[in-house]
Parts: sequence; C-alpha cells; structure tokens
Amino acid sequence: MNPASYTGGCLCGHIRFIANGPPQNPHACSCEFCQRHAGAPSLCWVEFAKDDVAWTGPGGEPVSYTHLTLPTTPYV
Repeated sequence: MNPASYTGGCLCGHIRFIANGPPQNPHACSCEFCQRHAGAPSLCWVEFAKDDVAWTGPGGEPVSYTHLTLPTTPYV
C-alpha cells in the first residue's frame, strides 16, 4: 500500500506543496496571534517531516517568519 499524499497551497496558487506520508502532531490554537493569522476564532494544523514535503508552485518554498514568542513557522 502506498503512503498517503496531501496537496495544498495558497489561494492564488503561487505557493503549492505535496506532503507524503501520515500527518503528525495535530494542533489547535485560539491565541490572538493564530486568530489574526487565520482570520478565524481558532486554527488547526498538522505537521510533516521537512523531507516529506515538496514545494511545487512557482513561488518555491515559502519564507519563514519568527514571532517573538513562538517558534519559526512557514506560513502557507
């Protein structure tokens, strides 16, 4: 059996990705920073190992943003 693949990216299509394998470490957050980032009362996400993600859109790999109190996070 082949491992699962997941695709996604930004609305304009400039940043696209394919993630292979099972998603890990599901999160949910409703802090003010995540509310602003998502434009919603809460935000949910999963993680994949860096080697399991291929950036396929014309924008390539997104830049990372370091919040003063949060870890470095690539935003898609």
